[in-house]
Amino acid sequence: MSDAAETKRPDRALSVCQITTRDWTFEQDVRGYAAAGVRGLSVWWDKLQAVGPKAAARLLADAGLRAVSMVGLPPLLAGDAGMSEASFSTMMSALDACHALGIDRIGLVPGLRAAAASNGWTAS
Repeated sequence: MSDAAETKRPDRALSVCQITTRDWTFEQDVRGYAAAGVRGLSVWWDKLQAVGPKAAARLLADAGLRAVSMVGLPPLLAGDAGMSEASFSTMMSALDACHALGIDRIGLVPGLRAAAASNGWTAS
């Protein structure tokens, strides 16, 4: 047997972003993903808001799923005004929710294209 064939493959797990099933509830996502063999999900902010972090954590634990990231937060920057108090408050709530769910990654859009350009940022 070759060395490549003898090498143990890493444990791989599939995770799905909840926006994939936009019309499902958080609970439906958890049940459906678990039934399909998915082991993790990227939590969509609006869906989490509908169920709450405590209930979400319980649903995920009961199904044996792991929350791998938080996505779908509103943009942080609002044009030339920078970050609003509402955006800051939302981000702080998202960080608290991430802590409750054991999430160590947030995927976010920093702001509108005009806000990025006014700050000298360019797309690479």
